[in-house]
Amino acid sequence: MPRGRVSQDPYEAKDDSIRRILSALKENPKGLRFTDLKQLTGLHQDTLTVRLNESVEDGTVHLDDKLYAISSEGDDDLSRRRLISQIVSAEGMVAVGEAESASMYPDEDVVLNTIVGYGFPAISPGVVGALRRILQKYWMLHLITTLASNHKVDPRCLTGEKPVEDMVEELKSAMTSKALVLAFLIDQRELRNKLNSEYLKEIIRLAKVEDRYHLENKNSDFTEAWHRYARKG
Repeated sequence: MPRGRVSQDPYEAKDDSIRRILSALKENPKGLRFTDLKQLTGLHQDTLTVRLNESVEDGTVHLDDKLYAISSEGDDDLSRRRLISQIVSAEGMVAVGEAESASMYPDEDVVLNTIVGYGFPAISPGVVGALRRILQKYWMLHLITTLASNHKVDPRCLTGEKPVEDMVEELKSAMTSKALVLAFLIDQRELRNKLNSEYLKEIIRLAKVEDRYHLENKNSDFTEAWHRYARKG
């Protein structure tokens, strides 16, 4: 039985300690000694010893000349654990089932007890970050098209008739807080902070790729619509 604080579920404590270890190693890819890991994670040395031994045994952590380093399997495991944490803590997430039906493993609870849980097994943990970035771009693409159709942004910026820089501030002001998309939260505040003309050009490029390669619709969609909105303006 994993040990934790008196008020903490022992399996939650185990998951938390593993996530701390993997996070510390992820941020220090050259590796860390035991004493450095102990300081960075804040774990008791006995707990740290047990968790490190388990992690080395299951291949998520490498041990070489007293240096612990995260492996590719550990990188995937950390992404999975972070994704689970995001899903569990997501605002607006609807869970079914009672507390007594919960299993000892939080990832099983996510799969079995949430309305979007059925999609989780299909997500490869190694590409979670890439999926999140792709979702942000597609969400932006549809936001831009919606705003252009209502002339809340100038569609001529999308057709090359005006510089895209003119759209950046209007788009930022249209963003609010968070939107739940599949199992991912789109943090619009984060997106607002990184939005600039280069990012916007990438969204416009994405529209052209989507129009050309979309499997369900071979006809142009986004760019044709933008030109139509520009003509109406």
